[in-house]
Amino acid sequence: MTLVEERSCFMIGMPSSGKTTYLVSLTSMLMFGEHKTALNLQSYDLPEGLNNIQNEIANFNKFQPVGRTIGTAEGWIEIPLCDERGNKICLRIPDLSGEIFRDLVHERVLKKEIALHLREADILLFFLNIETISKELRIPLGEESAMELIEKDYNQPVIEQGKAQLAKSEPQEEKPVTQTDLVELLQCVLHLSKKRVKVKFIISAWDSMEKQLPPDKPVPEDCMAKFLPLFLQFLRSNPERVDTEIWGVSAQGFDFSDQEEREKRIQDDCRSYARLITPDGEETHDLTRLLVLN
Repeated sequence: MTLVEERSCFMIGMPSSGKTTYLVSLTSMLMFGEHKTALNLQSYDLPEGLNNIQNEIANFNKFQPVGRTIGTAEGWIEIPLCDERGNKICLRIPDLSGEIFRDLVHERVLKKEIALHLREADILLFFLNIETISKELRIPLGEESAMELIEKDYNQPVIEQGKAQLAKSEPQEEKPVTQTDLVELLQCVLHLSKKRVKVKFIISAWDSMEKQLPPDKPVPEDCMAKFLPLFLQFLRSNPERVDTEIWGVSAQGFDFSDQEEREKRIQDDCRSYARLITPDGEETHDLTRLLVLN
């Protein structure tokens, strides 16, 4: 009797970080089986929970943008895989909305079941979409704070009236994600895991990010150093807690919302455009490489 090794892969990321797009592209690649991959779908089984993302797969195969996982949605995909030696691997991956992780940062709330799966995961995939992360502007030391400037120019009744008006105003839009939020999220994950964790940090939309980097073999860590220096500093300062790898992924290959670009490629196989950039800058089209335990 062949033993099946069950591995749990947990995906983490704020809203619009690229988790669902990667999962859809990965599942589509495995189901069609037209590309050589390190892990392959067992021929007699389909992923369990496929109904959770089948509409997104259909959109993906027509070069239509993949929808976000909305609100507090919780979906699980169970993928029966085997490696090149024939060893069977049952891989469980959650597709959780980014709002769940944003609430973890701001409200310190996470369902017990999700926390348990996070703790038991063999590998964590932490998705980062740099284009959705807001730049933090800080007041230099020695300069007056915003409140000090207001108090200097306005008397107390005017300030109190302004506070009252603000309290009555319509709720503001959701705060944008910042590097500080990402550090907080990672610290929450480390606290829940209670052990040194294998984390692969994945910079999404790599086709867009590499255009903003030097042309000579851009490396994902260089991208993080340029755009997320605070987050990278935290990773480098905590090697005893985080076993870090930094990857880049372009699960679509190009912007599906670009009508002109879509018309150029509409006759092509959309899966051929998927790209994965390894920590040392090598490129592969095999999205399963992220799931291989070193």
